[in-house]
Amino acid sequence: MRIAAIAVCLVLIGAAAASASTGSDIHGRGIRAEAALDARVLDAGRRPIQILDRLCRTPETRQGCTPAGTALRRAISRAVDRPVAWVHHRRPQAGTLWVLAPIRWTPETASLRYAWDEPGSGGCFGGGQLKYARERGSWKLTWGIAYEGCSVTSASGSSA
Repeated sequence: MRIAAIAVCLVLIGAAAASASTGSDIHGRGIRAEAALDARVLDAGRRPIQILDRLCRTPETRQGCTPAGTALRRAISRAVDRPVAWVHHRRPQAGTLWVLAPIRWTPETASLRYAWDEPGSGGCFGGGQLKYARERGSWKLTWGIAYEGCSVTSASGSSA
């Protein structure tokens, strides 16, 4: 029997928000700013990762996807401090797969969504959404929500 355990975390400018906002200030709404905001999520480790080569409005289900431009892919790869492989489909043994949504910009806010999942039947998965506000010309994290879960296979013969 397969059971999925899910933990949901709400972050309101807390410790997790602080980890997502480390680094230099981010200004503007161009490709470099988008890459820098995405890198804050993707830089949570050192292992190689794979990123879907499309941006999906709903990253959790990979719905509403359009190709990520070459310039954006290059900018994200440069901004992330770990090896990145851009893939059209998951590659076995290539690390955690990340799916990004296009950043939604307004004059005073920016929001991004993402999802990730680890390879294998017992791999974990997660995702979230972050919102930034423009403060003195740079983007500051104001709100976030994240979820994480892992598939657990119970031993045969046990009851649930």
